[in-house]
Amino acid sequence: MRTVTLRGYLKEMSKSFTEEDAREEALFCLNVLQRAHGLMYQIAAVPAPTDRIAADAKLYQDLIRCMWWSVMHLQCLVFAIDSAIQASAEVKHEVLVGLRAAVMAYAAARESWGLRFDENQSKELDLPALDPEE
Repeated sequence: MRTVTLRGYLKEMSKSFTEEDAREEALFCLNVLQRAHGLMYQIAAVPAPTDRIAADAKLYQDLIRCMWWSVMHLQCLVFAIDSAIQASAEVKHEVLVGLRAAVMAYAAARESWGLRFDENQSKELDLPALDPEE
């Protein structure tokens, strides 16, 4: 099995999504998915306020559900790139629709994060540094 960085996949994605707007949308969804993933770890490390546990549980379920849906479609895209499959326009459209779930995952993560840190808005958000090669 070959090892390829995300940057390598993005170059290959350019061949899969020849339309500029579709490629940009896919890249945007990947970026949002990465940001939601970073927030997920912060959320898991800090308990929700006791009066908001039920609301937080629903948000966290939404986060995980949307993230998994988006990741599944990302895996379809990676499989197509690895296998040199040229997908039809309909399949590309469905992959993009699935990747859009990353936006809902980020929305749920951000709201859940807000439940924990709303009284500490001045506290700096400590996200891990992003490596441009990943």
